Amino acid sequence: MTASIADLLAQLEAPGTYATRVRAPADELEISVTGVGRLSFPITPGSAHKLREVARPSPFGLREQTLHDPSVRNTWEISARRVRIAARWKPVLAKHLHTVQVALGFPEGCTLTAVLDKLLVYEEGQFFKHHQDSEKTDGMVATLVVVLPSEYSGGALTVEHRGEKQTFGRVANQENDLSLLAFYADCEHEVSPIKSGVRVALTYQLIVEDRSMYALPASSAEVVNRLTDGVRGHFTVPIEEGYQRSGPAAPERLVYLLDHEYTQRSLAWDKLKNGDRVRIAALLTAAERLDCEVLLALAEVHETWMCEDDYQRDRYGRHGWRFDDDDDDDESDETGEYELVELQGDEIELNHWLDVDGQHVDGIPGTVSSGELHFTKPSRDMDPFKSEHEGYQGNYGNTVDRWYHRAALVMWP
Repeated sequence: MTASIADLLAQLEAPGTYATRVRAPADELEISVTGVGRLSFPITPGSAHKLREVARPSPFGLREQTLHDPSVRNTWEISARRVRIAARWKPVLAKHLHTVQVALGFPEGCTLTAVLDKLLVYEEGQFFKHHQDSEKTDGMVATLVVVLPSEYSGGALTVEHRGEKQTFGRVANQENDLSLLAFYADCEHEVSPIKSGVRVALTYQLIVEDRSMYALPASSAEVVNRLTDGVRGHFTVPIEEGYQRSGPAAPERLVYLLDHEYTQRSLAWDKLKNGDRVRIAALLTAAERLDCEVLLALAEVHETWMCEDDYQRDRYGRHGWRFDDDDDDDESDETGEYELVELQGDEIELNHWLDVDGQHVDGIPGTVSSGELHFTKPSRDMDPFKSEHEGYQGNYGNTVDRWYHRAALVMWP
């Protein structure tokens, strides 16, 4: 039954992508910086040097901490309060944000607005390694990067989401055009090292302005009919759980894990992201037909996997373990690279519950059983926010524990 519901939900394609680019003429933007003056495009090495003189090293966020580590983030930043942008940019940006809104799959009826965060300067050799943006304000759903015209090479932005990847490199005529790059806030991304020249960019928080419940998209009638039958079967077909002392019983809840990541700030019915919005709409239709209650919740997922690291792959061949004369010189898993082999156990805890009106309510305590669970994206395809690798220890180990922030729709008759 799980595969049936998951497969049906997977048929409901997302209306947009997770990252997009918009090109715009440079003369749409007039910008000046305190201590530097008005910037002329393309930005010259001299102007870049002046920006560098009023900038500071950029920190980065690691969970609840703010850190400075040039081996992770090596760039310069200028705070928004030192940046002045001419008023004519506001309506022009609004037009571009509508294009971004459609590309990212946000529906008509809501409006994206942009809040300036900072100006970034990447000089030769500078970079920002793989990371995820923090949601700095309520309503923040995405990040916008406006790359200003300049001569440079390298500095490509790579955005990843649930095993998919897009790379936005420097394009032709970049010295004369603005490049607006937008992506969902839960996407992992990185900026590759600058090979030559200087890359200058404005960063914005993208916020859903209209927080009222806008209309959810209409799903395929045939898929929703089959999905309704699948949900009905979920609550009527007995499932044998390994830990049950009594006989098989039908699940009392249905728990569907969403594809995108949400926080307490961003979890809301009217802020669901592309594919999640479409699939939740279908599940809400099925719930209404079957007279089911529904809630949204945050889901903390913990998985334990048997894994195989580079050391094991090198040492274990078709005929078993190899023992070489220079065994003492070998080192195991120095890089921390490993391949997931078999799931040993998992645990999902639900918290921060929202009813259909978006109000916080007391949820149902306890963990999620396998018979209740459905998903279109397995957690293993995502980047964990924490992992602990227990290397090979002779007769036991090689395991890795991984933790994920997810969200879920919970339904019951």
